[in-house]
Amino acid sequence: MKIAARCATRSSPRRGNLGPPTSRREKEGEKKKKKKGERGERKGNKVRERRISRREKDAAREEERRAEREGRATREGNERSEVARERIHERLLRRAGMSGYARSA
Repeated sequence: MKIAARCATRSSPRRGNLGPPTSRREKEGEKKKKKKGERGERKGNKVRERRISRREKDAAREEERRAEREGRATREGNERSEVARERIHERLLRRAGMSGYARSA
């Protein structure tokens, strides 16, 4: 005889405590299908790589800051500021109605 669903909760005194739910798979002794993170595939590697590259980037940034504080510039910083300078120059030229292409032609 079935007991009404509302009082047949897993911990209800009428059914006795049945313990944690067990799936059909577990009952038959099959292994549970693992989700992406649990499968132990490349994903963890990627995360590790990302973490490492982030660390490297942070180190580079820190080096940049230190160099700026001491008044010397690193090569990457110089290149970056050079690019920025060119971009600003381009913008000014464009505002004057004359793009880089028109200038070179």
